[in-house]
Amino acid sequence: MTTMDDAAPADTGRSWWGARLWGRLEYPAYIIRRNPVTLFGFSVIVLLVIIALAAPLIATHDPLAVSPANALEPPSRQALFGTDQYGRDVFSRIIYATRLDLFIALTSVGLAFAVGTVLGALAGYFAGLADNLLMRLVDVIMAFPPFILAMGTAAALGAGTANIIYVVALIQAPIYVRLARGEILSAKERPYAEAAHTMGNSPLQVIFIHLLPNCVPVLLVQVAVNLSWAILNAAGLSFIGLGVRPPTPEWGGMINEGMAFMLSGHWWLFFFPGLAIVITILAFNLLADGLRDVFDPRLRW
Repeated sequence: MTTMDDAAPADTGRSWWGARLWGRLEYPAYIIRRNPVTLFGFSVIVLLVIIALAAPLIATHDPLAVSPANALEPPSRQALFGTDQYGRDVFSRIIYATRLDLFIALTSVGLAFAVGTVLGALAGYFAGLADNLLMRLVDVIMAFPPFILAMGTAAALGAGTANIIYVVALIQAPIYVRLARGEILSAKERPYAEAAHTMGNSPLQVIFIHLLPNCVPVLLVQVAVNLSWAILNAAGLSFIGLGVRPPTPEWGGMINEGMAFMLSGHWWLFFFPGLAIVITILAFNLLADGLRDVFDPRLRW
């Protein structure tokens, strides 16, 4: 007669953890494979990250090298996306701008996510006066149109990459405060939260070990959406001269420089940077739709 000990695998601990990890990854992978649109968005984002990391290897020219003799050349074998008014290679500048714009988006959204989630979780769990004051501050910030607030803040802080990150994080942090607060308010009334408190966990342990991990899926969908907003806000600020300082390559700044040559027929100066923005924003939005499907329990098997 076979006992449970005889039927157990030789490496029980490793196989159990391996099965648990596979169980967590198998369903998201299935959703991505099943939905070609999500797979396309995910693939584009992976490609953009690779381009950003390997920019020095992919770029065909120095993005800052000026060559007046080669100014305003149309796309060709020597210059895949043409050259700008200073003779700089547009393709190489877009490649390096990918690195900068993704860095701004990831850093600013990561900062907004971290600060907003922590503040929202604490406010939702403890409530009281601090919660009321925080939510009134959030209401004030969200009362302004996001890009108008970003313009005013960027004008006060000055142009620069670091300031763009702070500005974008400022206008996006209230979103995470509201989301985290609402999720914690709902979660703290559930039986497992009361059980965690009864077992002697401190309030911070209950929040960050038992409650917040169950709220992360909703927040991750918002992160994917906000990454596209961050790209658009950073490009918009650079377009109006409040973002990255030239000659540093940045998609919005490149469009601004190319707009002066729109009527003269030098379409490549603004077309390719604009196309890069459209593709990136579309990819993040498609990924957000896929993440929503992954974390929606009604779509599970």
